Amino acid sequence: MVSHGDYICHPRPCERYNHGTVVEFYCDPGYTLTNDYKYITCQYGEWFPSYQVYCVKTGKGAAMALLLSSYSPSFLEEICWSVEPGEHLFHG
Repeated sequence: MVSHGDYICHPRPCERYNHGTVVEFYCDPGYTLTNDYKYITCQYGEWFPSYQVYCVKTGKGAAMALLLSSYSPSFLEEICWSVEPGEHLFHG
């Protein structure tokens, strides 16, 4: 999901992104996050904050790496559920 990096979930494992799940991003050696904030949270069916996460090459050639990474798939396309496991969307 993140070119030149990966992520872990809190709580683990990353099988389903339920309300309250926090995703922590990190980059491979030689790359850095384009934003200082490395966490997003699933809140009521939406990711917060809702910005794209990119890992870019540090040092020489970093501008080109940012341009190319902007076309990678977005983690924000992953489904963020608004209910906890065992809860139902409709109560009747």
